[in-house]
Amino acid sequence: MEKLVKFDILCPNSMVGLLKGKNQTNINRIRRETTAVVYTTESARYTTVTVSSLEKQLDDGSPAIDAALAILRYCLETINYERFKLTLLVEGKYRNDLGEDFFGQWNQQTLTVITLNDLNGDTIVEFFGGNHGIRNALLLFMRNLRNKFFD
Repeated sequence: MEKLVKFDILCPNSMVGLLKGKNQTNINRIRRETTAVVYTTESARYTTVTVSSLEKQLDDGSPAIDAALAILRYCLETINYERFKLTLLVEGKYRNDLGEDFFGQWNQQTLTVITLNDLNGDTIVEFFGGNHGIRNALLLFMRNLRNKFFD
């Protein structure tokens, strides 16, 4: 049985031009290489970059996760030298799956700080740390959340 696997990354508006690229070349390359559906929705401060794909639970790879990882470099906010922030929006129905123990082990394994904030029934997940730490934390987070889609 196939399910829709979808992630929303909040990308600072100031960086969306880099993500899209001239004549949409970057975003089209990500679509082509990952086979995921990728689209953007602009708002006042952030542009929501939605990546999704129809997947089977037993699939080895995940086009949605691959696309999110490809987008990561374009959506990291610089906090200070070598410290970054990445923001995700998670649907409210998965909020109960995002408990403290869910993140406790990842904070130590990936050397990142992960915070949760509620926003209109959904959850804002923020990753703070170095580039590689955020990438590793994001990968662990998305794999775990992807498995919840199939529960």
